[in-house]
Amino acid sequence: MIHSNQLLPLRNLEALSNNELLRLLRSDDQLAFTEIYNRYWQTLYAVAYNRLRDQQKSEDVVHDVFSSLWSNRHKSEINNPGAYLATAVKFRVLANIRKELLKQNYIQHPSHSDPAESYDISEALHYKRLLQAVNKEVENLPERCRLVFKYSREDNMPLKQIASEMNLSTSTVENHLNRALKRLRLVIKKLGAAVLSF
Repeated sequence: MIHSNQLLPLRNLEALSNNELLRLLRSDDQLAFTEIYNRYWQTLYAVAYNRLRDQQKSEDVVHDVFSSLWSNRHKSEINNPGAYLATAVKFRVLANIRKELLKQNYIQHPSHSDPAESYDISEALHYKRLLQAVNKEVENLPERCRLVFKYSREDNMPLKQIASEMNLSTSTVENHLNRALKRLRLVIKKLGAAVLSF
């Protein structure tokens, strides 16, 4: 689903890799930010909507994630923007769901404390640990497995193109990608965040 608020593609940046875009982003390049937005908006919206089933809330979640990306462009250590942004969306969706549940509980039991008071920095710290663990696990993957994952998730290359680039069969590339995703799921599960599955 393409939304009316999606920005127009910038053809001169479309050929750049994610790493090149991230380098430009850290240099305050707004056009690079716009290209990253265009590159991931639809996928991130689909992730949010699949959980929330609400167009406005889903758009708000994605907007907040991109706003955070821009605000923290000098501080964020991002190696894999696709995984980073998807995880950020899933975290915000989870926080949104928890907030709604707390509100409902507060309405049903008004004697309980204000739901806003139930939030602290523990969730933010948990999210940071999650991203660090995912990035570390990616770097620890076997070389071919790591390259396949990065080509797929960082450079958005289709399986056939990756197979051609690495002189492998498409099925071998797919196996490497599935192996990488399986390991990352295990890392997330170990951190108690199975609900943020890939």
